Amino acid sequence: MPHRLVSVAILVIWAIAAGSLFTRDVLPNLLVGTPPDLRTIALADDTRPTRWTLMVASNDPKADPRAVGKTVTRTEHQRDGWFHFSSEAWIDSGELLRGTPLESAQGEQIEVSGDYDIDPSGNLDHFRCWVRFQGSRRDLLSLSGKLTKTGLAVQSRGPLPWLNWTKEYPYKSRDMVQGTLSPMGRMPNLHVGQRWESRVVSPLTGQVQTGRVEVVGKASILWDNNPVTTLEVVTRVGPMSAKTWVRPRDGLVLRQEIPLPMIMLRLDRVPDDVAPTALNGRASR
Repeated sequence: MPHRLVSVAILVIWAIAAGSLFTRDVLPNLLVGTPPDLRTIALADDTRPTRWTLMVASNDPKADPRAVGKTVTRTEHQRDGWFHFSSEAWIDSGELLRGTPLESAQGEQIEVSGDYDIDPSGNLDHFRCWVRFQGSRRDLLSLSGKLTKTGLAVQSRGPLPWLNWTKEYPYKSRDMVQGTLSPMGRMPNLHVGQRWESRVVSPLTGQVQTGRVEVVGKASILWDNNPVTTLEVVTRVGPMSAKTWVRPRDGLVLRQEIPLPMIMLRLDRVPDDVAPTALNGRASR
């Protein structure tokens, strides 16, 4: 038996360590609320299509980003209580890669699409996303995932051997899963300090990675020609960070920045009162 004073010292050290873990990992959620999940997002989102302008951010802070395509996202509330997310993006690959070592004289028009089915409890049931040449029905690269009893089983198929693989990822109840080109229309009830993890699915790179997400603070951006105070949400995946700007009063997602190899891709929400148009005659369907 250890000496009584030693036992007391061990108890004090344990209490301090437990208190620190509670303060770091548990208390923030109790103070600011639980993070969003797919069901909460689907219930808050508008069922009308949401349009986004795809742009590449310039290295020059004074230069405007250049348009390279567009995205349309949809949320469906089904009668049986299920939810369906879908997205379609049209990208001019020549404009996308302009100014990089992969720049070519003539670019291809490509389509990047995704489907995500969510069960009534808020768990992802399955997803599929793919990349194609515009007008083609043949996938250049595809990722598909299915929730199993042991986790999220994901399969990749592509033109190169290293793009063909099957893996299983851990999945906790109501975990977030999102695509890089499938921005959420709304993220309600956010508060500074919230933290959670999300699986990030990238059809352009054929990867599924774990992102650590945090609402880091408030930031003012220019949207629809007006300054808007937003909550800045940062998703860290390895050494890179993606950012999302959300209007606090209704959870409306206004902008997203996604780091890709050699470029920073930006998605700006198109206001509902702006008529649909092709972007500079490109990426139109």
